[in-house]
Amino acid sequence: MSLPNKSHISHLCSKTGFGKFSHLKKSFSVKGVYPGEEFTYTLARNKKTVDQIELVAKSHDRSENFCPHFDQCGGCSLLGLSINAQQKWKQKLIEELFHLDLDKIFPIITNPLSFHYRNKVEMTFSQNLKNEKKLGFIQFQSRGFAFSTSTCLLIPNWMIEIKKITEDWFCQSTLEAFYLPKMTGNLKNLIMRSNRDQSEWIVALVVQDKEQISLDEQNRWIQAIESHYVGQKIAYFLVENKVQKGVATTTSLHLIKGKDAIKEVMKFDFLGKKFDVTMNINPLSFFQPNFETAQIIYQKAIESLELSDADRVLDLYCGSGTFGIIASHFAKKVIGIEINPNAVLDGNASINENKISNMEILLGDAKIEIKKLLNHSLNKMILDPPRAGLESAVIEVIERIRPEKIVYVSCNPKTQKEDVIRLNEIGYKVEKIQPVDQFTHTPHIENIVVLKNIKND
Repeated sequence: MSLPNKSHISHLCSKTGFGKFSHLKKSFSVKGVYPGEEFTYTLARNKKTVDQIELVAKSHDRSENFCPHFDQCGGCSLLGLSINAQQKWKQKLIEELFHLDLDKIFPIITNPLSFHYRNKVEMTFSQNLKNEKKLGFIQFQSRGFAFSTSTCLLIPNWMIEIKKITEDWFCQSTLEAFYLPKMTGNLKNLIMRSNRDQSEWIVALVVQDKEQISLDEQNRWIQAIESHYVGQKIAYFLVENKVQKGVATTTSLHLIKGKDAIKEVMKFDFLGKKFDVTMNINPLSFFQPNFETAQIIYQKAIESLELSDADRVLDLYCGSGTFGIIASHFAKKVIGIEINPNAVLDGNASINENKISNMEILLGDAKIEIKKLLNHSLNKMILDPPRAGLESAVIEVIERIRPEKIVYVSCNPKTQKEDVIRLNEIGYKVEKIQPVDQFTHTPHIENIVVLKNIKND
């Protein structure tokens, strides 16, 4: 057995929030140890992972927040740090990324809720070779296997209770968890989400084949839940996520019981206008999983566009169209582009719900559909792309459209920075950078960058 070594954490990995240290010129990451802390450690036999850790000196930034699943779960890697320290670290990450525009960076916006702030969660059905069945989050450093999650500090308690009921139903049934390598089993995930006041819930089973789960099994699952929550408004769904070799994966939504969507009402009062926006949400809806920070992000983004009733706005990668719907209250015209058909259906439903007459959403690939809008005199733009960022073909068309102002919202500041460099090259200058601590206790940062076209000045 190897003797323990002593080390300290120099910094946290921006992607995971795990502490980084070096041993014999190799880099290792450890969870739950933070900058300023000393610890002893031993390496595993393979010399590739850390086996045991014992803290010698703790940081003054350490928090006493406790979760029994911290060692198992890969989620809240910053849970052991005070919220103030978490925000300082996130602010520093943005400052290091956007160091050339340091004077444009505003202080990070605090999450109004430190705990139980998520309105959506997705858990995984899991089954091992011993036929042990579990439902929960993916276990840290496992190959996709879940552990039986009994608590979570980020989601409301009812989600944990529904999870326990569903896990009992799963264990008592003959149903099996889907296993991709062998294409066996059927159950994949459990999705739960709610509106802000939690008066309406969504509970959905994600399956490989909806025909493999009988009506009797569906009813047993629903009855088990409803016996615990008499009178609660719950919409039950099956989401068929069919994976087939050599064929594109298809996803379809099937209502079992209840309403086909829950409603979320956001109340806005800014830029001299007071209005409500009602969004229809189903299990697959593209809507931020933290209502409190979502409303802040939406408002900050639209304020930054500095809209007038003569402006024509392009909402690229618009999802369910939330940014565009809010912008429509200030602009002459809004056009959204979204590749996901379910999101477009949601968006159109919300446009009708809110009686919006000056917005439309185009279904299609951003780099193709944007080319069709070259003659639409679009002078303001909202970008909210996937984590991978903008495609080169999209930036080429942005250069031809040349909007006066772009507001770029991203959950991946690293790729956002790369895109900002390319936008700089075609004549856009950063006006403002606004980070948001959307997911406290995790390393994730939502970041808003406002850019102005300076070529036409």
